[in-house]
Amino acid sequence: MAQIVLLRLGDEMQSSIFNNMYQPLCDDISQKYSTIQAKSAADVRPLLSHPSLQAILVVDGGLTIGKEHIALQKQLSSYAHAGGTIIFCCLFSSFTRPPDFNRMFRSFGLPWEFGDYHRTTFYLSQHIRSILGHQRAIELEREYSMKAVHLKNTLVGSRVYVPHEQSRTQSRVFAPTAVDQGQTPAAFSKHGSGWIGYIGDVNNEEGSRSLVMALLDLATSTDTSAASKRRSSSSSSTMTTSHNIGCSICGQLTPVMKCSRCHTTQYCSTDCQKADWKEHKIYCGMPSLEPA
Repeated sequence: MAQIVLLRLGDEMQSSIFNNMYQPLCDDISQKYSTIQAKSAADVRPLLSHPSLQAILVVDGGLTIGKEHIALQKQLSSYAHAGGTIIFCCLFSSFTRPPDFNRMFRSFGLPWEFGDYHRTTFYLSQHIRSILGHQRAIELEREYSMKAVHLKNTLVGSRVYVPHEQSRTQSRVFAPTAVDQGQTPAAFSKHGSGWIGYIGDVNNEEGSRSLVMALLDLATSTDTSAASKRRSSSSSSTMTTSHNIGCSICGQLTPVMKCSRCHTTQYCSTDCQKADWKEHKIYCGMPSLEPA
């Protein structure tokens, strides 16, 4: 049976809140997978090379605090880079300070940063459907209201849920305001041979719970050869991460073309280049040009 680790490095308050809020999610996971709750770095390190380990859920903010977890962050990055899946979810966004949040994702070689915090209605991205597959995509909420800590600096193709152009913040106190179209409450990005996911929902919405299960299903259905890659990677004392972000849309690490004007942004195909043009033309400085 596939093995899932819930990484719980937070303090007693986080542990208590997690137990109260996320027991239904834990039950769903336990019904499908062998689940291990790791509450220290020493608990999780031996598991990184286990062939049955398919995914790690980082469910609170404990990983971002303390010098003793810096090395673990790099080891987790290497685990994902070699074929594993890591999903930051549940209490992670609520209990991680912005500087620690940004610093940790930099250690993973990702440009992700702590973004806006608000509620609005989000819509399932068209880009993510090709990653998840048709069956998983149709089981997700096509749209739902979520209060979340957003991510900045994500690839368009990695955004799972996105706001609509007419989306406005939802609040019982403050007047509605326009939502930043470049930020996302949930992302799933290729990281070497594996994946890194993020779900910033702070209220445990049903749609977010379904998303966790869909991402776990994807992680446990990938080629088992990834497990052998993880074993060799985790046993190495030298931890590495990829800094090649690849295609600007889908994250494929072997892009075959660059924007012909800025010669910086990379794409794997003209389809991905066209999909990125609406956003890329803003900073490329060529609003009158259309991609070939």
